[in-house]
Amino acid sequence: MKRILTFVLVALAGMTAVMAQRSNHFTVDLNFSKTTKGGGYAKEPLDAWGISATGGYRFYLVKGLYITPEATLYYENHDHGVVYGTPETEDLIGVKLEKDDRDRTSEAGIGLGGMVGCNLICDRFYTSIDIFTGPYFDCALVQKDDWLNRPSFKWRFGAAVSFSRVYIKASIDLSLTNLMDDINEHNAFNVGVGYHF
Repeated sequence: MKRILTFVLVALAGMTAVMAQRSNHFTVDLNFSKTTKGGGYAKEPLDAWGISATGGYRFYLVKGLYITPEATLYYENHDHGVVYGTPETEDLIGVKLEKDDRDRTSEAGIGLGGMVGCNLICDRFYTSIDIFTGPYFDCALVQKDDWLNRPSFKWRFGAAVSFSRVYIKASIDLSLTNLMDDINEHNAFNVGVGYHF
């Protein structure tokens, strides 16, 4: 009985060690992003939401520490927060519009990022927690309004929980650029689900 128990304990320890030493691999994920309400006036961010698909390749530098270059395809919808039909707007433009009309812009483009992360093993069943950070750059290829700046630069902080090959992640993008001279780019909160290949 002692030999069987010893064998089981050694096997479990070996499995844990093997799983802690992850191998390089591809990742893909789908994400939804949202900003807080801001409005479209000077020095205020625009309210926006977006969806994106990201693919990356995770390189392990040492046990548990990795770098992941990523490429993203995204779509964003920006709401300027302007409701037409008020007396102020009618006086300004001289045209009466419906009150539920809103001034919106949208864009679609590509993004590039480079995340540095730490992989923390929770147990022997390939469940883990990732903490990551790094720069993210995106550029609009299709844009409804040309007055918005096409490129933007952000810094991302995030965490993910993996269950076998599936993971759920959340992150925040801190903006380092403006949409235009007098309108700040928005900070975005992102949630997503992905897969380790």
